Amino acid sequence: MDSQPSGRSKEELLCFETDKIYFTIKGKNRNSEIDEKDTNSRGYLISYSEEKITGMEKAYFFEYENYELIIEKKDRDIDLSFHHENKDIRNKITKNRSGSLSGIITFKGEIGYSDLVIRINGRDYLIVTVEVFPTKIDYRKDYTAIRNDVNEEIYNLAFDFLKRTYSLSGLTKHKGDSLSEYYSILNYIFEKLKKALKVIIAMPHHSLINEGQIVPYHKLKNVTSETIKWLEKRPEKLVKKKDKFLPVEAMQISKKITLDTNENRFLKFIIKSILFKLKELKKSYLKLGRTPDSSVISKLEGFTRTMNNYLTSTFLKNVGEYEFRENSSMVFKMAVGYKEVYKYYLMLQKGLTLKGQLFKLNIKELPLLYEYWCFIKINALLRKHYNLISNDTVKVNNNGIFVYLKKGKESKVVYENPENGERFVLSYNSKMPSQTVGQKPDNVLHIDKIGEKATYNYIFDAKYKLDRAIKGSSYEKHNKTPGPKEEDINTMHKYRDAIVRKNEKTGRYEKIIAGAFVLFPYGDEEEYSEHPLYKSIENVGIGGIPFLPRGTELMEGLLKEYV
Repeated sequence: MDSQPSGRSKEELLCFETDKIYFTIKGKNRNSEIDEKDTNSRGYLISYSEEKITGMEKAYFFEYENYELIIEKKDRDIDLSFHHENKDIRNKITKNRSGSLSGIITFKGEIGYSDLVIRINGRDYLIVTVEVFPTKIDYRKDYTAIRNDVNEEIYNLAFDFLKRTYSLSGLTKHKGDSLSEYYSILNYIFEKLKKALKVIIAMPHHSLINEGQIVPYHKLKNVTSETIKWLEKRPEKLVKKKDKFLPVEAMQISKKITLDTNENRFLKFIIKSILFKLKELKKSYLKLGRTPDSSVISKLEGFTRTMNNYLTSTFLKNVGEYEFRENSSMVFKMAVGYKEVYKYYLMLQKGLTLKGQLFKLNIKELPLLYEYWCFIKINALLRKHYNLISNDTVKVNNNGIFVYLKKGKESKVVYENPENGERFVLSYNSKMPSQTVGQKPDNVLHIDKIGEKATYNYIFDAKYKLDRAIKGSSYEKHNKTPGPKEEDINTMHKYRDAIVRKNEKTGRYEKIIAGAFVLFPYGDEEEYSEHPLYKSIENVGIGGIPFLPRGTELMEGLLKEYV
């Protein structure tokens, strides 16, 4: 069994019993670090047991903390076992001679809910769901915002690819991905979809059509080519009066506004397809054989009511059925409301698959999530001011859209400055040249300045680390306030020294890194602007930049300065 680190007191954080077991988790008590206003839970939830549970106390759990888990059995004849989806946690819990279980576990950077499953005689007996909180960022604000940013940017990248690649008819025939993924995406975009539909209902697309009506001659207001053709086929409608032939009656053609356009028919088709999937979702969910979650059923029924209302209580009730056409409509590419609905339809139809990662729905490894977010957010900041030229993070195959953003694999996005035509590349995990060992910093911005032969390279390395400048520490003495770890700053110096390129004319190796910066999770930009490791950026081109959803101004300012 692993030993608990010395110097830390262990307390019983969570302790309860049932008729069959005693359950205990020991560790450092950090409950005081949780603001009760920021959490709706007790830190854990117990399910799958019909027996009486007694002795529970409030407890919270944190990333990168060691916890001692002890599960003792009351009945000698039962066989206890433990399960967790993470193999590293599962293998830490071992059985002793008495048949009880114990071990030291850590959730590392896996933020959010985690299930501790106790089994008796091979069957699930009890599940303790603990909620793991981060220590370096605000759980409810920063963590949620980071995940939302990641999702939003991935959908934007995929949609940018889809809208250039597919016509309406090509996608309407695609069956889409799994129902669970469909529900996840619908759940994510539903409020935005409603907002777009509200815009359409207020200003629906319309067109002018010719409407024919047979009227007596004295009511005929204008004669068109359609009127002449109608009379040519019906000569009996003409009578001779004096030297002229006059019609008794004729076809009157008038212009009429109609909402029954193919675009609105396609809109109706989209809503019907969502309703069909919602029906499938509910049916499949109820077939799972477990007690249904009332909140899930309520949400599905709410979605269904909303979509039905659009069909029965708006102009769509008088719109016909959609007919597939090979040409795509500019209305769904440009018109306000329609283009947004089209975007969400593409998401639902094709879905998003992230190769090698459960990225869009369930990344819990916070250091990795932060690393991905940094690359994604830098792109979002650049796209505010510069034109996106190419992006190799989005690809397609027969199974759907793949967002290829994976640690260890290179990705590149190319931009152009609309003012001067300069192009620059933001790369992720790009292997940089070196005379010895190749270097792979997280993010590198490569800038080719017009009129200059050199390429300027700037490293932005994501580090989910923070030195809190504890009072009395060496860091606090030199820097006074929280900031990046000093060892990470030293890594930036190593990058600049190690990444070199051979000059073919002189035969010498030259440094090619103009600046190297640590991105770290800290929200107080105003305070950090006085930090020595921020001021060092201007002096030596190396330092740290705080980077969180609620703090991006310093980073954005630096990008504007270099690009």
